[in-house]
Amino acid sequence: MTDVNIPPQDTLNLRDLLSVLRRRIRLILFTVLLGVGAALVVLFQLQPEYRSTVLLLVDPTQKNLLNPGDAERLQSASESSRVESEVEIARSGPVLLETVRTLSLVTDPEFGPQVSMGDKVRAALGLPLSTVQNSEALLNGTLQRLSRATEVRRRGLTYLISITVTSKNPERAATIANTMAQVYIDLQIASKTRSVESARDLLFAQVNSARETLANTNDSFDSYIGANIDRLQSETGNARLLTLQDQLLQSEAARSQAELVISASQDALTSRDWSTLANSLEDEALAALVQQREALVASVSTAASGSQQALDLQAQLARLENSIEAGATSQLSSLRADVDGIDAQGDALREQLRNEVVSSDLSSTTLAQLYGLRQEADIAQRQYTNVLSRLRDLDAEALVQVADSRIVSEALKASRPSFPNTKTLLAIALFASVGVGVGLALLNEFYVGGVISATQLANILPAQVVGSVPAIRRKRELSTIADTIVTSPLSAYSEAFRRIRMAIEQAISAEDRDSLVILVASANPAEGKSTTSLALARSYAQMGKSVLLIDGDLRKPSIHSFIDVQPERGLLEYLKSEDEHSDIGEFYVADPLSKVGVIVGRGRSDVPTDQLLMSSKFAEMLNSARKAMDVIIIDTSPLNSVVDAQYVARHADVALLCFRFGETSQQDIRLAHQRAEESVRPGTPVLALLNHDAGRSGGYYYNSGYYSY
Repeated sequence: MTDVNIPPQDTLNLRDLLSVLRRRIRLILFTVLLGVGAALVVLFQLQPEYRSTVLLLVDPTQKNLLNPGDAERLQSASESSRVESEVEIARSGPVLLETVRTLSLVTDPEFGPQVSMGDKVRAALGLPLSTVQNSEALLNGTLQRLSRATEVRRRGLTYLISITVTSKNPERAATIANTMAQVYIDLQIASKTRSVESARDLLFAQVNSARETLANTNDSFDSYIGANIDRLQSETGNARLLTLQDQLLQSEAARSQAELVISASQDALTSRDWSTLANSLEDEALAALVQQREALVASVSTAASGSQQALDLQAQLARLENSIEAGATSQLSSLRADVDGIDAQGDALREQLRNEVVSSDLSSTTLAQLYGLRQEADIAQRQYTNVLSRLRDLDAEALVQVADSRIVSEALKASRPSFPNTKTLLAIALFASVGVGVGLALLNEFYVGGVISATQLANILPAQVVGSVPAIRRKRELSTIADTIVTSPLSAYSEAFRRIRMAIEQAISAEDRDSLVILVASANPAEGKSTTSLALARSYAQMGKSVLLIDGDLRKPSIHSFIDVQPERGLLEYLKSEDEHSDIGEFYVADPLSKVGVIVGRGRSDVPTDQLLMSSKFAEMLNSARKAMDVIIIDTSPLNSVVDAQYVARHADVALLCFRFGETSQQDIRLAHQRAEESVRPGTPVLALLNHDAGRSGGYYYNSGYYSY
């Protein structure tokens, strides 16, 4: 029993909170052990994962190895955008796809096709498996798993990009990360090379166009001179113009003749028409070889087929034809060299003719026409030269492309798993379990579960808690635990009821009273209210008070069994009696262990009892008892089971509600208190009591032997 009464609590202070946690320490510890144990089980079940990271450095400038000075720094915002763009490229589908193909991840046990949980269940049940996926679906599944296992991000505001791969195998994680970085760089080089090649292809078309333009402008200039050579000679009086023009015409004629010979000879050589070939080339040595060949052909035709003579002749014929072919090829090469010489001579003659014309004394009209044609030719020449030069640069640039990114730190094999982090998970599990345990403790304390202390009872009820009655074992020689009040007046049990008695006296109003009517009720059956009623009555009797104990539980009376009385009639029969002159004294018995008078009950009622308790006869009985007794204690029915106690409560000066330790739910406690508050007269105190407190040890003085039991 606590030393002081516990008033209702409106707020929960730190001391109350610590008290709650101390009372629920077992629940908290159990929750913590359960949470940490579950975390350990999960840790043992989880397969460790390893992370490997490769770092790449991005150069935001566009490199050109052929012209290093051409690279320019970009603006800061542009540089940042460039790095972010490279991040997106590094995590793009083509990089993942090429990585899958390079490492054959489609057949990898971790990233390749896996049996679904549904298929595992079907296999266990002997059912047919789902439809087999095609190669594209399997590849997509591998790509998705690789994408989930890969993290590509920029390191702060630097030019560094990290590619992190998570795998169940540390070597596989490092291999995939390094391969992905290399694939990204290779694709970057390939992309730049394709870009240069595309530009080169466009320029190649421009070169052809510029070449045609150049040829056309030069032809226009030469055509103008050829068409107007006579006028130009007569206008300038320069006889050298005609001489150069004649030489140029002879050169062109010689070139045409040589081209005809080359064309006819090449056709004859291709068709192995040796006679035509000798005639075209007009070479006597070659003609002699052709005649020898014809003689051999005649000899071969007369020799016996398959004979040694025939074989020898055929071998000689083959060697002769090879000699003819070699000689013809040599002659053709010589003719082509002559053509090249004629072309060079013709170009020189044209250039001399142009210069001679331009340097001659011409009229302004002719000069204007010539200079216009010459200017167009010069412009076409410069354009052709520029485009051809750029084309050659692109050809060289396509062969020496380098990536704008490079690996600065390769991924290494992880020495320890990144997941699960045992210490972190256990710490989280510990803190979470403590939090859940505290939450459950507060929930159990204020909303669910039974009440295990008077302090807890005060926390959940807006009523004064007069204390708690310790749980003790009933001795065999005692009919009820309430006998302890008489047999052990100095016990903790007896002291508890003396404190309850004092709390009741302090709770009632200060006005003078002739008597005190105490209602003893409970929320549910078997909460010790009848034992409490008898023990409280005996405690008052020990004060010298005249006490009347009324067994008002008409549905299940029990006081008579506590005092070993078997009455033939009880309160029920009195209230049912229609005899107005019936005397309540007929139902009055004396407590064998004290001076308490008891109005007992007998058996269960077979009629509604609420009407009997509402009757004037019951009220008159209480009025008579008030005049004769100092204290009247009424043991009633449970508040949450029947309504009888609510009708009796209107007659009480104080209501004492008994709740059993650890068994009565908080919902039932609140409901019983609400019904009691609604039933008593305004201003009537409603007190609460915790019965059968298993947590009580009797207190310091009792344990130390200061008082004997």
